[in-house]
Amino acid sequence: LNGAQYRTISIAVGGLVSVFSQCTPPPIASVGDVFEDSMVLNDVTDPSRLLYSMPGKMHYFPDPFYLNFETKTADEITFFRKLGNKMVVGLQTSLFRVNYLPRETDSEFDRGRPMEPISEAYGIVGRQAGALFNPDDTSLTLAFVSHTGVHLTDGFTSTLLSGDLDWPNTVRLPVAGDATNYLADSILVDYPNLQVLAFYYTP
Repeated sequence: LNGAQYRTISIAVGGLVSVFSQCTPPPIASVGDVFEDSMVLNDVTDPSRLLYSMPGKMHYFPDPFYLNFETKTADEITFFRKLGNKMVVGLQTSLFRVNYLPRETDSEFDRGRPMEPISEAYGIVGRQAGALFNPDDTSLTLAFVSHTGVHLTDGFTSTLLSGDLDWPNTVRLPVAGDATNYLADSILVDYPNLQVLAFYYTP
């Protein structure tokens, strides 16, 4: 009884208060970033979810701390990155902005309110297919590769960068008969000294 208190959190949902352990381990992940002092990870066993840790405690992932990106196409998360005071989450065919992470200190814990769609026509093809950069020394921007071309976003709107390219004849777009999605392994890199965005793709 004189030892350290077990770490828990209390969350109110619909007027009901539930108590959860803080000490749940992190998921097996392939993509990660830090947002609002929390480690944010995807979950390879549930591709539509993002899980996040307690603020400042990167190894504590309470069970309620997740965001669920359920879409009409049963999409999966491919890429996400902190962009200023928000986070951009890319799925294969859609793009979302996350404004904040729900906390146990919220008066009402709600996972649906932090997320807003940026695009429902295209997403990000793979976990290395995005890069942060400053075009002409303006505010930080995210460039990313989709099935329709290379785009940039400020987290609110999205613009096509590769309009001068014949994209379907530049890359091999996935079709139903393909066993491999070649675009999924593409890489986008920012070289700020050269003012170049480099797109690496193996046909």
